[in-house]
Amino acid sequence: MESTLLGRRARRLALLLPLLGSAACSISDGITPDGPSSHLRIVQAVPNAPILELVVDSTPYLSGIGFRSSSGFLEVEAGTRRVRLFPNGSATPMLDHSFPIEFPRAYTLLATGVIGGVQAVVAADTAPIPNAGEVKLRIIQAAPTAGTVDVYITDASVPIDSATPVLQDLVFRGNSEYFTLPVGRYRIRLTTANTKTVVLDMNQLLGERVMRTVVATDAAGGGTPLVGILLVDF
Repeated sequence: MESTLLGRRARRLALLLPLLGSAACSISDGITPDGPSSHLRIVQAVPNAPILELVVDSTPYLSGIGFRSSSGFLEVEAGTRRVRLFPNGSATPMLDHSFPIEFPRAYTLLATGVIGGVQAVVAADTAPIPNAGEVKLRIIQAAPTAGTVDVYITDASVPIDSATPVLQDLVFRGNSEYFTLPVGRYRIRLTTANTKTVVLDMNQLLGERVMRTVVATDAAGGGTPLVGILLVDF
């Protein structure tokens, strides 16, 4: 099933990259890996960062990366890759992170934290495609203000007082496994851990056999209110 997901993702890259990247980033032309390639998506979740540029190893990939930008899946060569995010015009990276990329795999790398304490979170995006009538959803906690949270995924009308968390104690920079759910409209809420204090509240219609990731982020500049980014995994 993993090969099916990767094969379908590869066929859709030509369509997805312009749509997902054009809102906030530009994609360099002519980047063709020399060896077996996998896919890497960049999410900028540092609320007080300037506009950034992405360099993978020594190759510039993206420019104009603002807060809450998502690149879409970029083709990168398998192996240990060095990913750096530079403030525009600076020779000093805000983030410098090396990690192994396997073939054929897909990864999401998030820049998280605040200036002076930025770290990468790497989440593997390879998972079986949902069955007919199902969707998959995961949560990444990238909001430094929120700290540790509980996760609720319910019908839109269910009050928080009567709901049970699907995941407790998701720490800052933590990510859940994919939850498999029936097709439908869901209310996704994050609360301060072990309380009913809601810090993020989203409603989302999820169609058949889609895979989505919700990334919790701070307000621009830092602090509240939190905002969720919805990423299209498949």
